Amino acid sequence: MSNVSLESKAMSILESYEGGNNYILELKRKSQVNRKFYPTRSQSEYIINFHNKQPKVAKKWVILDTYFAQKLADDKLYTEIPKKFGLRSY
Repeated sequence: MSNVSLESKAMSILESYEGGNNYILELKRKSQVNRKFYPTRSQSEYIINFHNKQPKVAKKWVILDTYFAQKLADDKLYTEIPKKFGLRSY
C-alpha cells in the first residue's frame, strides 16, 4: 500500500489538470494563487474520482414571469422582452 496521502495525490493531479471540470479548475487556480492551499479530504476524493471524467452539460429552458422578464430586459438593455431563459447544469 502506498504511503502517499489522499490529499497529496489530489495535489499531484491538480498540478497537471487541464480538463473541463470547472470545480477542479477552480481548485487548481486556488492552489496556484495560494501556496498554502491544501484540498480537504472530500475535495481530494472528488478530484481523484472525477479528474478523468468529462462533465455532462444539461440545458433546461425556464419560462419567465412577466415582471422578471421585463426587469431582465431593462437591466440588460434587451430590445425584446424574453419569454424563456436557458440554464446549464453540470
